[in-house]
Amino acid sequence: MSAMGWDIMKFGARADGATLNTAAIQNAIAACHASGGGRVTCGPGVYRTGSLRLKSGVDLHLEPGCRLVGSTDLADYADFEAPGAHPERSPEKSSKSLIRAWDAEDIAITRRYFTNQGTPYSESSFFQSDSYVVELLIKPDQN
Repeated sequence: MSAMGWDIMKFGARADGATLNTAAIQNAIAACHASGGGRVTCGPGVYRTGSLRLKSGVDLHLEPGCRLVGSTDLADYADFEAPGAHPERSPEKSSKSLIRAWDAEDIAITRRYFTNQGTPYSESSFFQSDSYVVELLIKPDQN
């Protein structure tokens, strides 16, 4: 991934916990991807969002104090209609999710610093530790 960075605030995000930031965050992800990849940065604050789609080459980076909060309005979540997706087989029987990716490679959700029961981690991927914000559930295709 490139060292270039895209701050979601520059795309109109507001860290007030009330503003729906889906479009601002998704636009930052799209700009990052279109430029060949890099880091999309979410600074301190609470960002309410609906469905986000990660794209190739994008590191969604959560700075200390950042919280991505899912909207309570189901209308803010797009249906997951990727080829081969089977939402009826998911535990929730739902086609809606907060963060998703398909047809993508070299993606990450990272945080500069967080703790796992008192043990510090630095520049860690949530998918590589026991402490994470987004759970990645991989199931074999059951045709």
